Amino acid sequence: MASDPPDVVDAQPLAKVEAQPLAAKGGTHPLGVVMTEAGALLSQGIAKGLDPAALADLIRLCNTQEDRAAAKGFAAAKAAFNGDCPPIDKTCVSNIVSRGGQSRKQTYADLATIARVVDPLLHKWGMSYGWDSTQDKGQLTCICTLRHVNGHSETSSFTCPLETPAAMSPQQKVGSALAYGRRQSLVSVLGLKTADVDDDAVGADGNTEPITEEQCHTLNDLLIQVADLSKHSLDVERGAFLNYVGTLCKGVIMFIAEIPANCFDAALASISQKLRNLEA
Repeated sequence: MASDPPDVVDAQPLAKVEAQPLAAKGGTHPLGVVMTEAGALLSQGIAKGLDPAALADLIRLCNTQEDRAAAKGFAAAKAAFNGDCPPIDKTCVSNIVSRGGQSRKQTYADLATIARVVDPLLHKWGMSYGWDSTQDKGQLTCICTLRHVNGHSETSSFTCPLETPAAMSPQQKVGSALAYGRRQSLVSVLGLKTADVDDDAVGADGNTEPITEEQCHTLNDLLIQVADLSKHSLDVERGAFLNYVGTLCKGVIMFIAEIPANCFDAALASISQKLRNLEA
């Protein structure tokens, strides 16, 4: 259920804030940049020719107040986003096979699904995100930074091992760990309630029979392009695609992540050919 915007100027949706004039004192820039009392006083102090020591004190006061106001604006915007954000559907399924040979299915929301839900809402509240990553001693760490237009930001990190028993090349292992780390760090920094931390990373518990997460993203990205060109909904195109792949694999396939690894090449060729036909 969408929440009403909180009674904080810095957290108003951009479309509303842009229609407001810049306040003379203690106000807010049209894009949410804080103008504090200290900033106004600093301008007056410079105009009146205050001595350097007094100006330095005013600058420290200005910086402190701006940092506090920016943090409050960030907190209000994030609270408004969390109130607006609906549950994230867990549409992907991984078949986890433990080292002991036991198998179980794990549902999760992939990064593309999360982004389609959260990106418009984050933009509404003047927020954005990005990633950095580091590698050290066989581990990859993804750092997700959530930023607000007033300059305040917060980060969350997720670390996972690069070496797994999965039959992948070194490059594929890095790609799999990067995709997994990005998703988990984004879920953490946004405080998403339904996209819980999961253990579907390729090779987390051992070899997996279905396609890898990277292959799942590849097929999903192609389906999005097909849906855009065909003017059909993504659900329609995905359903038709999964029915076709199920025929190829002689089974019922409900999710892209359930496609057997030995059917990936045929599935990829099929959707790639359809995309080429639509582009022709």
